[in-house]
Amino acid sequence: MDIFRFPDNDNRILNDIIDKLSKRSIKDQEIISNLIDVLPPLESDKNNDK
Repeated sequence: MDIFRFPDNDNRILNDIIDKLSKRSIKDQEIISNLIDVLPPLESDKNNDK
């Protein structure tokens, strides 16, 4: 995620937020993946198998 790193010290807070969000979304993605494995497919997903 270095593309979001800014040289200004003023942007440290922004970088910290982006860092936390990216970690959070990775964790959320794992949770979602685990749920998808356990739950039966939704009706809308049955028609859109990828």
